[in-house]
Amino acid sequence: MPPDGRIASGHDEYAWLPNALLFEQKNKTIAVGIKRHGDVYSYRETHGSSTKAMESSYYIVNYDVVNMHSITEKKLDFIDEEESKQPLIIGKDRNRIWIFTDQLAAYHSSTLEQVANRKEIERKNPALATALLNDAKYYRWNSENKTILIATADGTTWQLNTQSLEAQPYIVAREEKKAAGKRNLKDDLWRSGSERAFKSSQDTAENIFYGLYSTDELPVYAGAFRNDAAGSLDAVRSLWSASFNQKSTKLFIDKDRLKRVSDQKFLNAFFLINRNTCRAFHCTSPSGFIIAYKTAIGKNGVTNLARITRDGEEVWNIETKLKEIKGLDFTDQYLLIQSAADENNHLITKMYSIRLADGKMSVAGL
Repeated sequence: MPPDGRIASGHDEYAWLPNALLFEQKNKTIAVGIKRHGDVYSYRETHGSSTKAMESSYYIVNYDVVNMHSITEKKLDFIDEEESKQPLIIGKDRNRIWIFTDQLAAYHSSTLEQVANRKEIERKNPALATALLNDAKYYRWNSENKTILIATADGTTWQLNTQSLEAQPYIVAREEKKAAGKRNLKDDLWRSGSERAFKSSQDTAENIFYGLYSTDELPVYAGAFRNDAAGSLDAVRSLWSASFNQKSTKLFIDKDRLKRVSDQKFLNAFFLINRNTCRAFHCTSPSGFIIAYKTAIGKNGVTNLARITRDGEEVWNIETKLKEIKGLDFTDQYLLIQSAADENNHLITKMYSIRLADGKMSVAGL
């Protein structure tokens, strides 16, 4: 396999797709993702530029997070192999991972066998027999209840129970539309592997507001609470806390009671987000957060991780040397992160498993 520095050359390309997910089993935790193998059949360099043509194959793979060794690997099948598109991981429920290839299908997280597909969904829901569309953008994970929202050819929306495969019409109440819009925006960023989907500078825990700010950012962000807020400029940040009060449906931070929790400082720091809640991921025993931060500004800077308590104490701080976060998932015991090789090459070539208790890290590379 080609090293990272040669991945854009005439060699075959190996990379993971975004959004690998974690599954907890009785005696182990496994990571499940999709690997792309691009077979180069044409490569040409002309006047300093290059063109490359590839034929891609996709494999579903699972890994033991203790050491990130692969357990099982199976090639994904398409209904129409000639028109195969890049698969998309939609979400997970219990022991199933839902993927859109050129159809919506579910696979068992351990065996990787297909356990549901379009034919079964249509058989259980005759109203959808001619209405399911052949594009991933019409299928969206509903993190509120772990169902899949399906937009159909006739303009209606259905909610699919991912265990029974039964679907029912879905109507969004007027007051829910704004929240649903925010969730959809976050979901779009998550699907694309955008780092914006995984960061926030604000959160609440046990009726206390927490924020990662520099002193210059306090007036900008410390107002109405927004769980998608994150500082965009280079800044050295610390953990702050305050009380807050609720007016109607909004939370307002008590600026007069903002206090710095800890003197520890982190460059360009942000909380890592739990996709299912669109809020910062909360660690337990002790209670706290996972912070990602930069080692330096510019191209030489990499992202490291620290676990801190709500009192600002550091549980662990590890040199992950991530270039760009492209995928993220949590359980109570493990953190899974996918990373690009570098900021100029967005292919995901590294996958990190981190044990939350002590920061022990294992890495799988391509």
